[in-house]
Amino acid sequence: MNRRRLFARCALALLAAPLIARAQKATEQFIPIGQSPGLSGKATVIGTVEAIDAAARTMTVSAGATSYRCALTDRTRIWIDRSAQRLSATTGRLADLQKGRRVEVKFTDATRKTAEWVKVEAAP
Repeated sequence: MNRRRLFARCALALLAAPLIARAQKATEQFIPIGQSPGLSGKATVIGTVEAIDAAARTMTVSAGATSYRCALTDRTRIWIDRSAQRLSATTGRLADLQKGRRVEVKFTDATRKTAEWVKVEAAP
């Protein structure tokens, strides 16, 4: 009886894992900067916008002593984090990425060259 329960729990966990990942992806825009479970600070970079080149669609983010220059493609999602104002996040645009603003960037892969999404802190 114990083996059946263990097997059922393992099977349920294996089936639910992809659903949990998709659920986080669907709700990611509503999670404040630095609070994404399993992502923030591990698979993302949190820092300050140092430079933005709208024509080239690139952004440089400074995170401590390291700078990251990343491409912003048509597929890059930009969200404005308004949690400090106790408001929900909204969809942003390239123009919302301004020098000096705090951001969290998730890259498309380990090379950290292209942004999958960017959360930018709302202007005060």
